[in-house]
Amino acid sequence: MRKYLLLLLLLSSALNATPLEFADARIPEAPPGAQTMAAYMKIINDSDNEKAITAISSLEFGKVEMHRTSIEDGVARMRQLDALKIPAHSSLELVPGGIHLMLLEPEKEFMRGEMIVLYLTEADGTEHTLVVTIKKKQDQEQEHHHHHE
Repeated sequence: MRKYLLLLLLLSSALNATPLEFADARIPEAPPGAQTMAAYMKIINDSDNEKAITAISSLEFGKVEMHRTSIEDGVARMRQLDALKIPAHSSLELVPGGIHLMLLEPEKEFMRGEMIVLYLTEADGTEHTLVVTIKKKQDQEQEHHHHHE
């Protein structure tokens, strides 16, 4: 009986350990001298549990913050979030004008084609390393439109 219980526990934790997936990650090229950049992506959670990303960092930026843009009384406002929550068997889209990452205090001016490494940490301590390429705004928008046709 104890063997079966242990096997069940192992199976259960293995099933819940389904890693998050990241798709269509992109950072649009910023104008010269910009002190902030933004990152967008789709985060997919195929596990049976809600997942939460509670910390994000990058060696190329002083700070990375999670933000949500909302319209209040006709004015766009950005609010910092404590976590990005991805429901079980669902996904979260980080998009312009919605939830997104703000990359603050760049160590240098980044150009199209360069890669930024983001370190994302879940509430349970699971870490993800994501390499994101800086894209020309126009390329990214065309790609986005093409993706939906």
